[in-house]
Amino acid sequence: HTCESSDIAPTFDTAAERVAFARVRKNRDACLHHLLMLAQRIERGWSDVDFRLEALALLRDCIAGLADHSHADCRELAALA
Repeated sequence: HTCESSDIAPTFDTAAERVAFARVRKNRDACLHHLLMLAQRIERGWSDVDFRLEALALLRDCIAGLADHSHADCRELAALA
């Protein structure tokens, strides 16, 4: 899934985003890439308060969910949530 500026807030679907993260979570590189892409989407849509709060909550939940990841660097990220 590519993140174009036109799909920032109007097409943001928290449930779909959670499913997308669950698909890549076990793969360290794909997981980190997904989180970085989400952070970039949040930055691009920062002016939309509703989008920002919903997306930040999702990012926090995704990062917190890494506490039991098989890779130490991902587990360390969980403390940031």
